[in-house]
Amino acid sequence: MNAVPQIALLVLIAIVVAAACQLLVDLLFRPNRIEAAQRAAGDLFIQPISGLYGVLLAFLLAAALGTYQDLRGGIAIESNAIADLIRISDLIPPPAGQELRTATIEYARSVVDDEWPRMVEGTGSARTAAALANLWHQVQAFDPSTSAESNIQALALDLVRSITLQRQLRIIAAARTIPSIVWVILYFGAAASIILSSFSAPSRLFLRYAFLAILAIMITLTLYTLYALSHPFGTAVSVISPERFLQVRELIHQLQ
Repeated sequence: MNAVPQIALLVLIAIVVAAACQLLVDLLFRPNRIEAAQRAAGDLFIQPISGLYGVLLAFLLAAALGTYQDLRGGIAIESNAIADLIRISDLIPPPAGQELRTATIEYARSVVDDEWPRMVEGTGSARTAAALANLWHQVQAFDPSTSAESNIQALALDLVRSITLQRQLRIIAAARTIPSIVWVILYFGAAASIILSSFSAPSRLFLRYAFLAILAIMITLTLYTLYALSHPFGTAVSVISPERFLQVRELIHQLQ
């Protein structure tokens, strides 16, 4: 989904809120009183609050970005393991090879068609869980008759273990969110930073409003980025997509 209209709307709202905040300060405080407010509020409150807020925001962004990168890497590992398992099935004599191939294809399809939409809610799919259980059954049920087939079975087991682990990590990452109390702190910090900064804005009218608007835009975009990274399956940004699994499905069509 295209996130540009949503981001543009948020930026517009940020500018309006910043302008309204600065206008309210200008109406309530005359120039001589603004100078006093700058000394009282600016020196004592703005710097420490902005500093603490910036540190908290940077820490949360770094953590969310790390989780996002791990998630993308895990999805790549899972999809590559599926593709390798499909190729390995050709090396296993029928009917075991064909049954393993069918089970692998069903798992890949269930991830794209059924489980991925459920990731928005932070849950897995019963269909995908059943397909994974069947995948384990097909690999373990294969009875190798040569040492080469034993090696193939061992490799297939390693791939299924990798698929199982990465799926678990994917579901955990989808269910993990930033606690509500942290969002309350972030929103309060954003409001406090904007309001207090309006007291120490430049004296010129245009610069005052431009300064506060830029600050509001930066805070808004940072919060939106943090939200998108902490909800990778359920935002308009679509930071995580089933592209890798779609490529596997394309591989399936080519091999069939």
